[in-house]
Amino acid sequence: MVVFGLLAIGGCRPTSTDLGISGTVLFDGTPLETGSIAFEGSDGNAREVPIQNGRYTIQMGVGEKTVRIKAIRISNYIETESGKDPIYEQYLPEVYNSKTNLKYTAQRSQKNVDFDLKSDGH
Repeated sequence: MVVFGLLAIGGCRPTSTDLGISGTVLFDGTPLETGSIAFEGSDGNAREVPIQNGRYTIQMGVGEKTVRIKAIRISNYIETESGKDPIYEQYLPEVYNSKTNLKYTAQRSQKNVDFDLKSDGH
């Protein structure tokens, strides 16, 4: 119950005025296998959902959004007492996440939003 209340306060609970948006995320022409996509409004509230097999679906309100897309993969392994543990890396260029330049203006007339990301960040 407490978690549900915190989600509502944080702006994560869909409302009746939210739009159902879906789309595809490609990385160098290939669907992004797994990751996450977040749409952040000017009020600082963000909604984040998983990306699976290049597809995502999200509920959000209208208006301009900053978009952050993340994906991690195993980059190496480290020897530990219990064996080998994976080391993960965020492999998408930072212009798509921590230093994003992606913007989207959510409007009622557009229900599909695709992103075609490039390894060089352009």
